[in-house]
Amino acid sequence: MGSSCSALLKRGAVGELHQQQGEAEEDASKDDEEEKVVLEGGGLTLLEFCVVSICSNMSRFASFEGLPDELVQQIFDTLASKNKLRLHHLGLVTSVADFSVVSYPGVSDEWMRIIGSNFHSLTRLDISGCVEVTDAGVEALRDLPCISTLRLDKCLRLGDA
Repeated sequence: MGSSCSALLKRGAVGELHQQQGEAEEDASKDDEEEKVVLEGGGLTLLEFCVVSICSNMSRFASFEGLPDELVQQIFDTLASKNKLRLHHLGLVTSVADFSVVSYPGVSDEWMRIIGSNFHSLTRLDISGCVEVTDAGVEALRDLPCISTLRLDKCLRLGDA
């Protein structure tokens, strides 16, 4: 019975995903930020579908409150890996523990201020190669209570202190 339920969920999820693809294709000329999801070789797990769906529809969410931290981390990781994470998304993903945006375009002191003020569960931050971050941005991270790893390699605007 479990496999039947999984198959039905997977089939329904894939059908809905194809519908979202069609809508995205219609809006693609209007919004370059819209991600088109292509399913190669079959279906997604329910969790993968949820992450893809959320990432494709970020503008529809005002909060991720109530979502498990692990799911929020997967959403963050997916957005970052596809170069879709934006400054205005940071307020939604404050429960992440591992924040890695190596050489990510646009990461600046403003990102650091938001992270320093809101990411209280953050244990690892890697902003290596983020060339817009300055000493002031790093200073904004000083009160993170759980941070154990901070990577700043090749952040060219940082002083020697």
